[in-house]
Amino acid sequence: MRVGIRADASQQIGTGHVMRCLVLADQLRMQGVEVVFFCHHFPGNLIAHIERKGFTVRVLSHSASIDDLKQNWKQDAEETLLYIRQYYTFDYFVVDHYALDYRWESTVKPYVHQVMVIDDLANRKHLCDSLLDQNLFANRVRRYQQWVAPDTVLLLGPKYLLLREEFVTTKVKHSKGKTIDRILVSFGGSDPTNETLKTLEAITQIPDQNWQIDVVTGAANPQIQALYHFTTLHKNMRLYEQTNRIAELMAEADIAIGAGGTTTWERCYMQLPTITLEVADNQSEILDHLHVKGLVHHLGKNDDVKSADIKEALLQLMDAPQLLRQIAERLSVFRSNVAHRSVSRFILKE
Repeated sequence: MRVGIRADASQQIGTGHVMRCLVLADQLRMQGVEVVFFCHHFPGNLIAHIERKGFTVRVLSHSASIDDLKQNWKQDAEETLLYIRQYYTFDYFVVDHYALDYRWESTVKPYVHQVMVIDDLANRKHLCDSLLDQNLFANRVRRYQQWVAPDTVLLLGPKYLLLREEFVTTKVKHSKGKTIDRILVSFGGSDPTNETLKTLEAITQIPDQNWQIDVVTGAANPQIQALYHFTTLHKNMRLYEQTNRIAELMAEADIAIGAGGTTTWERCYMQLPTITLEVADNQSEILDHLHVKGLVHHLGKNDDVKSADIKEALLQLMDAPQLLRQIAERLSVFRSNVAHRSVSRFILKE
């Protein structure tokens, strides 16, 4: 069996699309499936990272940016097809890309057996056999009714979370929701608006705390050197760049501060209470819903959230440990509803 994956990473869009596709690729490879990635060489791409993990990457070259790609979708599809024709067949082709829609999919679909789209925006038409949206929305099914054909199989909700093996095998700290001794700060692989530094400045404004601060970012972060400089000035801070220990760090933390996106569901699965900031428009509906459900403590859009607001939220949770405990208890229920490897099993028809 052979599966193709069309996904990109860049400083502009972050690394979440590629990282969640890598989870699916790893699960499929463990079952003997050949997986081939199709990616652009945008600034901040993860092509080298994908290749280090042992996957073949077909590099696309016609677009200089994501905005350019939206206009050049036809060239993207045609260049992808040039590579597809080099193979005998693709049993599945997975498309995880906000810049692509039914036009790209209809161009590629005749040359592959099945097309699966990964989406969470529900804002454009798709031509696919199945659609995956692993997010928790109040109106999951209704969101896609106008965008896909009636016979499209919808895989919706956290049951279908794409979780790396280390999250499933790492034990969660039993004391979560009691006290704050260790804080995890993580705003994704690129953090173009530098929320990490804003958060660290907020933490340092709270005196007389003996917290251990773990800071996680990616190689695509343009502020990486500034973060190294800041964290070396504080002996209780440690910076992790492109770490493979994120599950362990989540398990050990008492609270996290971070953005929405893919890592939201990893934190929820690890039962980690989190103060969240919205750093992209597509995160708004999800984070607002999770806040209403009591699964996160959401502060709003990053442009509207200052260091003082983050400091105030931390102080509030310090002074009201029952709030932390309630969030942790709800997250425990969330975790129990996740079905591990459900997407790869669907593809493999298990």
